[in-house]
Amino acid sequence: MSTNRSKDRSPLCSFAFADGRQRRTPRRIGHPYLSAFHAVCFGGS
Repeated sequence: MSTNRSKDRSPLCSFAFADGRQRRTPRRIGHPYLSAFHAVCFGGS
């Protein structure tokens, strides 16, 4: 059994934590790189 880890992650939030972890939530529609939560936190649309 193998898993495909090379899936396109472009529709996911680009926020990265200080320790290197990456968000896996979908981006907000209309925002180029952040999820709805982070777009609001950082004053985005």
